[in-house]
Amino acid sequence: PGIGRWTAVVLRLEVGDFRRFRSVEALVAYAGLDPRYEQSGDGETRYRISKRGRSEIRGALYLAALSGLRWNPVVAAFY
Repeated sequence: PGIGRWTAVVLRLEVGDFRRFRSVEALVAYAGLDPRYEQSGDGETRYRISKRGRSEIRGALYLAALSGLRWNPVVAAFY
C-alpha cells in the first residue's frame, strides 16, 4: 500500500530481489539514502543523505513521497 505501479516497477528493476540484502541498512546504503557524517576536531557534522547509491531509486521514492504528501492525509500529517 502506498506504492503505485510505476514506483513498484522502478524499484523492482533497480533493486532486483530484495532478499539479496542482508539487512535493511544494506538496502538503504545501496539506494544512497544513508546518512553521511563528516568529523573534525571541533565536533561532528551530519549531512542529510550520502547520495552514493542509485539515483534512480531515490528519484522514484521522492516522486512517490510527493504524491503521498498531496493525496494521502496520513502521509501529509506525518510530514
